[in-house]
Amino acid sequence: MASNTRGRGPTLAKDMNRKLIYGELKRRRETTRTELAAALGLNKNTVNAIVDELMEAGYARATGLREGGGAGRKALGIAFEPANRRAFGFQLAAGSLVAVVTDLYGSPLERTELPLRAAAPADVVAAAASFARARLAAAPEGTYVGAGLGVPAVVDPAGERVVRSTHLGWTDVPLRAMLADALPLRHTLIDNAVKLATQGELWYGAGQGLKHFAYCSFGRGVGCGIVVDGNVVRGEAGFAGELGHTVVEPLGPRCECGNEGCLEAVAGLPGVFGRLSAATGEPASAFDAAVLAARARAGDPAVLAELDRVGRAIGAALAGIVNLINARRIVFDGPLLLAADALLPVVRRELRRNSLAPAFEQAELVVSSLQPLSSAIGAAAGIVRAWEHQADPLEPISL
Repeated sequence: MASNTRGRGPTLAKDMNRKLIYGELKRRRETTRTELAAALGLNKNTVNAIVDELMEAGYARATGLREGGGAGRKALGIAFEPANRRAFGFQLAAGSLVAVVTDLYGSPLERTELPLRAAAPADVVAAAASFARARLAAAPEGTYVGAGLGVPAVVDPAGERVVRSTHLGWTDVPLRAMLADALPLRHTLIDNAVKLATQGELWYGAGQGLKHFAYCSFGRGVGCGIVVDGNVVRGEAGFAGELGHTVVEPLGPRCECGNEGCLEAVAGLPGVFGRLSAATGEPASAFDAAVLAARARAGDPAVLAELDRVGRAIGAALAGIVNLINARRIVFDGPLLLAADALLPVVRRELRRNSLAPAFEQAELVVSSLQPLSSAIGAAAGIVRAWEHQADPLEPISL
């Protein structure tokens, strides 16, 4: 009810200015009051009063005198305190739940992997809730702003339900409500794991500071997230980035989607292992990503031939992204990248052959350093973002 009394005159203006100053201080990491006033076009007295509030609430701290106070004076430096508030991020993996606690930059302060006896929705939520409740009980009230969960699934556009997950065997699961009911936190979210991994790279990984890049995960399936102008592209119903269903071999192997020659049918690990089995006479069960990488390093001709095929397919598919969005970087992730030394030179060669030359020259290929935390970090980053950009413009950052 209190928020209904806000919204007129100085109260609304102060709330808006507080958010502006908080955001600019966070972006700069360290600055001065004078620099904040100049950057935001605000009165110095306004900035001083709000910075004092932020410092008292723990969002900022003094760093000592520095040059730039004007007229030969030194200014008092101030720095953002990202650990003043924290977020939980979870990522559902094969047989486990990866959990992180991050600060307001998405930097992991704690990370762990929680074994799961079963991957039913209730078991996943119970594991997340147990991890979070233990930390909530040990922290001052208000320290944690929310919890996010990444799942290998199609999530409805509202971010409420898992529509379908072939990996998990889930259909129409009200997962966000289950998570919200299990935790005494205002903000919760669920999302597709690849979309969140892309967010994780944007905030804390290889995508930091970039406006245009792509994140690609290669394992059992193929996942892709695209960032344009600093934002993860979702599309009309959240399906943007389905790189795995780009046809790279017309009349090629049949994909689970029903089409022929999709990238996922060529580059997905089940297809790779099946073709290696046919080529070598060994059972497909003899192969996993680590074996594939080891045999590539040893110069196994069947494995190198298969990786050449896979690399050409990936390069052809990625050329479309490079040409369409002029990506500055393509971030590779997933088990297949254990064989990156053999795979990426082929991808680069094929990408060069199929891309506009100036666009290719700007596109850097890198392997993610966040594995296996990317989706969990992205989930926490999504929570921080929701908390910092609350829907009600009259509601200030909680101090």
